[in-house]
Amino acid sequence: MSNQKNKAFASWDKFLNPVTLKQSLVEASVFLTAYEMFRQSVIDNLRSFYSDGFKDGKFTALGCEF
Repeated sequence: MSNQKNKAFASWDKFLNPVTLKQSLVEASVFLTAYEMFRQSVIDNLRSFYSDGFKDGKFTALGCEF
């Protein structure tokens, strides 16, 4: 049991280390930013591809706004 506790404490110590934590947060923020940019790019391109018009600042397709 002591070995499991030691592993758990070592894992938390590694996770909460300021250098490691900062690096993990930076990596997560870069990933989220890239994901949002990619998602927005894909959605906008699909909307413009399938749209048949533009009404009140929104794309329309077959009479539906999206």
